[in-house]
Amino acid sequence: IIAEPLKEMDRRIFCEFPMGLDVDLLKVPMERRVHFQPETKELFINFENYSIRSKKDIEEIYTVVNTICKDISETVKCIVNYDNFILISEFIDEYLDMIRYFKSHYFSQINGYTTSTFLRTQINNILGSKNETLNIYDSLQEAEKALEK
Repeated sequence: IIAEPLKEMDRRIFCEFPMGLDVDLLKVPMERRVHFQPETKELFINFENYSIRSKKDIEEIYTVVNTICKDISETVKCIVNYDNFILISEFIDEYLDMIRYFKSHYFSQINGYTTSTFLRTQINNILGSKNETLNIYDSLQEAEKALEK
């Protein structure tokens, strides 16, 4: 018995290059990565397993955060999950420009966290080389606790 209608097989299985299943299976839309908690006035940005590999990725972040924050009457506290985050070096300046914009318009505080000591060090080295600072903690709990101060 053959079920109708038949589905066409993904053409990528016949190609010699990678199928890109990681993108298909792991790509979480930016709209689902940014959450605002009105009762605590906290914005959570989840960059876990997220890669900034193009200017389009930065524009997507900007659009989503701007859409959420532009109608909030006061600044918000922001926490960013950087676990397994990748930022291609050619986009560091654009990323930092976006963060500066958010800090000057929307964020009263911003803290990040990652469980990776290597990634914390890497982010701090990049920011330090650009005369920027961002508090990066080992856990969400530490990042939240630091916002309370």
